[in-house]
Amino acid sequence: MKFHHIFIALFFLLIASGSSLGAINDHLLTEVIMQGTAANPTLTILQQNADGSNQIIEDVPEVYPAAVPYFLEYIKNNIEEIKGIQGKDVAAIAISYGYPDNLEINLLSDTVEKITRKIRPDEQLHGLRIRSAMAMFNFLKKEEGSNVAVGFQLFPDDLDYTGMDIKPDYEFKKGSWAIVWERSVRVYTRIYRTVRVINTPRVLVVQAITRVVRTVRVQSRISIIGRGGRVLRVVAVRNWVGTSVTTKVETFVIPKKTICKCYLETQDPPPASPVDEGLTIGFILCGEPFYVQGEESCSVKGKRLYPKCDYCR
Repeated sequence: MKFHHIFIALFFLLIASGSSLGAINDHLLTEVIMQGTAANPTLTILQQNADGSNQIIEDVPEVYPAAVPYFLEYIKNNIEEIKGIQGKDVAAIAISYGYPDNLEINLLSDTVEKITRKIRPDEQLHGLRIRSAMAMFNFLKKEEGSNVAVGFQLFPDDLDYTGMDIKPDYEFKKGSWAIVWERSVRVYTRIYRTVRVINTPRVLVVQAITRVVRTVRVQSRISIIGRGGRVLRVVAVRNWVGTSVTTKVETFVIPKKTICKCYLETQDPPPASPVDEGLTIGFILCGEPFYVQGEESCSVKGKRLYPKCDYCR
């Protein structure tokens, strides 16, 4: 089966209309132009500042190019079961991700159609401090496959982002199509080729996204885009680099929360029903339950929250 017949099954995953986030000053944007011939996947890295603005990082650590195929496979694993529609003309696709589990997939033809989903959070991407991400694919006129542009936006250093819920920040512009992402980067493509969604077997969804991942991995070279849309350098992503992401990120994994409770020692007889399973008689619950992370101690935090309580665990 030809590539475009496999890949178009992806596009029945998409419904709803694209959002507009207000006017963007064109002269402030870094523009990435996707050509009509096969090219290396591109990667742009934004660092979000404390005031909410963004700056493009030009000294990109090796782990981020290595995370590009991982990110695409993460998308694949989360949209396999999304049901879609048939008979849509498709020129390009744009995917936007927001921490920790917000995904929007946009079908681009004469109009924008969007589907929004909550997906499984991923600790490896979270360990890389990825705040939001985007991926855009266009179709080549005389070739099988598509070009790929990826962007990662990072949380500010030393910011505790646990508990945050980041909505994707982007808008679309027609003629042909451009995604303006995080008010800093515009990825532009002409409509080189339009295909039609003709069938919806679930197995084709898996094959379609998998092929995108393989396209990046087979090329194994990713162009890093700097300020102004310049190609700074081309990074060779060796197979071991891709698999080493797990090892490198393990030290940054967000620790699971542990629930703690505090108790007050009392001489009163215990209540008719136990206050807490396994609790020694003579103690009653004192204050509301709370959470700790990592090496943080229940007793230390509990004493700070409820100094009048006798015991926290």
